[in-house]
Amino acid sequence: MPIPSGTLLGPYEVLAPLGAGGMGEVHRARDTRLGREVAIKVLPARLSADPDAQARFEREARLVSSLQHPNICTLFDVGGEAGSRYLVMELIEGESLADRLARGRLPVPEVLKLGAQIADALDRAHRAGVVHRDLKPANVMVTKSGAKLVDFGLARLTLPETGGLLAEDGRTLTIGTERGAILGTVGYLAPEQVRGAPADARSDLFALGALLYEAASGRRAFQGDTAVATLYAVLNDEPPPLASVAPDVPPALERAVHVCLAKDPDERWQSALDLARELRWIAGAPRAVSAPVAPRRGAALRWAAGLVAAVALVALGALLAGRGARPGARVVSAIDPPPGARLVPGHGPMALSVDGRQLAFVAADSAGNASLWVRALDSPTARPLDGTHGASSPFWSPDGRSLGFFANGKLQRIELAGGSPQVLADAIWPGGGSWGRDGTILFARRMGSVINRVPAGGGTATPVEEAGLGPVSDWQAWPQWLPDGRHFLFLSLFGIGNGPRSSLYVGDVAAPHEVHLVLRDVTHAVPAGDGRLLYFRAGALWSQRFDPRALQVAGEPERVADQVVGDAELLCGSFSASATGVAAYLHGGSAELSQLTWFDRAGRVQGAIGPPGYIYSPRLSHDGRHVAEILLDSASGNGDVWIYDVARGIGDRFTFDPAHEGSPVWSADDARVFFMSQAGARGQGDVHARPASGAGGDQRLLPSTTIAAPLDVTPDGRSLVVMLGHPSGSGAMLGSLSVLSLDTGRTTPWLARAFDDGQARLSRDGRWIAWTSDETGEREVYVSRFPDGGEKWRVSTGGGAAGVWRADGRELFYVTNDLRLMSVTFSPGPPVAIGQPRPLFQTDMRPLDSLDAPYDASADGQRILVDRMLAGAASSSITLDQNWRAP
Repeated sequence: MPIPSGTLLGPYEVLAPLGAGGMGEVHRARDTRLGREVAIKVLPARLSADPDAQARFEREARLVSSLQHPNICTLFDVGGEAGSRYLVMELIEGESLADRLARGRLPVPEVLKLGAQIADALDRAHRAGVVHRDLKPANVMVTKSGAKLVDFGLARLTLPETGGLLAEDGRTLTIGTERGAILGTVGYLAPEQVRGAPADARSDLFALGALLYEAASGRRAFQGDTAVATLYAVLNDEPPPLASVAPDVPPALERAVHVCLAKDPDERWQSALDLARELRWIAGAPRAVSAPVAPRRGAALRWAAGLVAAVALVALGALLAGRGARPGARVVSAIDPPPGARLVPGHGPMALSVDGRQLAFVAADSAGNASLWVRALDSPTARPLDGTHGASSPFWSPDGRSLGFFANGKLQRIELAGGSPQVLADAIWPGGGSWGRDGTILFARRMGSVINRVPAGGGTATPVEEAGLGPVSDWQAWPQWLPDGRHFLFLSLFGIGNGPRSSLYVGDVAAPHEVHLVLRDVTHAVPAGDGRLLYFRAGALWSQRFDPRALQVAGEPERVADQVVGDAELLCGSFSASATGVAAYLHGGSAELSQLTWFDRAGRVQGAIGPPGYIYSPRLSHDGRHVAEILLDSASGNGDVWIYDVARGIGDRFTFDPAHEGSPVWSADDARVFFMSQAGARGQGDVHARPASGAGGDQRLLPSTTIAAPLDVTPDGRSLVVMLGHPSGSGAMLGSLSVLSLDTGRTTPWLARAFDDGQARLSRDGRWIAWTSDETGEREVYVSRFPDGGEKWRVSTGGGAAGVWRADGRELFYVTNDLRLMSVTFSPGPPVAIGQPRPLFQTDMRPLDSLDAPYDASADGQRILVDRMLAGAASSSITLDQNWRAP
């Protein structure tokens, strides 16, 4: 029975019923304290005594509270009254999409708008580890401001599911264990859900495809006379083409829906973010231009290949006929990667030559080996550049005859006419380069460093010191020479804490201590001719006039392209521009989505933990039952600690403040988690601790004026090995190793010198320490006794980082500069004996940073947990935009 009007549930006065579902009754109510109207969802009294029902109810509260997004219903409060539990939520004024569709199908622009908003909401949920599992029109509210996703009562954190019983109850299907678990609504369930297989983010995308089909056509994609007949259709039938029931639906939208509704999850869109960007691209694309190929594999990719090939031929014809059709006309076309290869987004994956006639880009073969390719824009084919394995961030010489690039921890150059690459300088971090007319190359050498310069013919690299840019943890990257050959643009990346994420400055090599602020909250920018800059901000490409005398922008920014791929960690966009009005960029999904994936020692995949996301720094607990990770929010760039149950795949958010957290470390008894937090002043990082149960608040153990990060804990649980940041003479922030006593709070230096030392790991017995240092000029892994120190032994050869011990201390893993996992035997002796490094397998793990390893090893060393970068996150072709300044 509905709750009578006037009933008080805590401070909330019930006004009228709004609806009911399997997990609760919803009422309009008034908050008597704040005087606002809210919606209250009450667990039915008949279920109040059911522990499973209460557990699901509490889970819904936790899930919804963690999903702050403009297209997700906001949770205000949770409480209990007279044996009943309730949620207090935002009161949404509008109607459900189901009610709206009862009056007929939606116009195509509205389908695209609502679909993109729903996909955005799902992306937020999926990045938090939440699968909705019951997406349908009734769970989408349509308001004046757009779509709102409601009712996460059936959602749960992603975990393996087993098949079980089937039962019909109207249009709702129950599949699960003998207890049963409501999984969704007939007609919107993905095939794997119908079969009782695990549901993941791609299952929600199938449901969204069915919803989009219904919104665009006015009829359901799958519907039979009975629930069983509908299930059969989901498993075996294809819905009629949208064009046959709604002729005004554009082919690009039909293809997007077709990808969603693929029977095989691997053939669907691989993230909601990809789909959201695709729908917005379709909404804003000129009618004469086809959408880029969807990031799918297998049959779907072959299905779209012909379309892209046709677009490429048309574009090539325009290029050959006069380099852009008539003067002033804007021509948008697609450039495909070579057959059998895929584009590699992130780290500045492409570069147009100064004259706009050549394009260099990074592509990987089927084995994941990346290298540089070059294509003349008046040629139908691209050619590889030998010797560029592992390349990223290419940039051109002014004459277009040579390329600079980063690979294997080095800045290198290669001549297009042939020959082997020439190493110019050490460059651990591929943060961009620019080749000046006087033969000077500006480049970013490492994270936490100022811009460096080196002669293009070879020589000594020296810093270009800039003053007045804040704390020493300030990072500078993505330099670009301006036409006068004296000034240059560069990006200043403040530590990912409070304040602006990044700012664009102009530096002066003739007056290196003078800098000029150009723009805040942007990524790198490139001069684009005609006195304009092209830059990336919030997923879009922008243009703005630049006054070279005043060294500042003028006028209003103009949007050039939406849904451009960006890298949330490195604050760069996947684009390039020439001075002749040509731009190139990648449409589509994220450049850096990854997933925690188990591998055996031969490199065979053994399973995954949790959903894809912006994941960093996986750290297994000592008992191997849990893994802590950093999950980055793509919008804010800030990361939080998440903890996953290894066996069940369930994940929970562990830290909640708006600042950035990093470097999680388990206590010796796995009862606490230590981590770095930037909740203090901008650019600083302090060491914090919290009980692993999540109960209670943070305890700040070690404040820092720069950065302090935990690296490992001693076996007795009384001390932490920490990395402390300190400035070098060149302005770069270097790491030193210290020991923090958890009893006294005092810190004792263990290794403090004029090198960058970090990524330390202790053996399980606490007698040995492995760490990474650049004392030879490139990063290598070393071992020494702990805590005594003294003599040290180099483990890696030819470059290496991120050493991880096997539990018995007899084997050490590390990663080479080209991300190959290595194994080295270790005998403590006496005498100490270190074996020859032996390669295990080539990885596609996240690139190395200065703090944490992007992998961890099981106690017996037989399984490796890798933060594995996901292929196919972005568009499979490069968008070439000629005369982009034309209206």
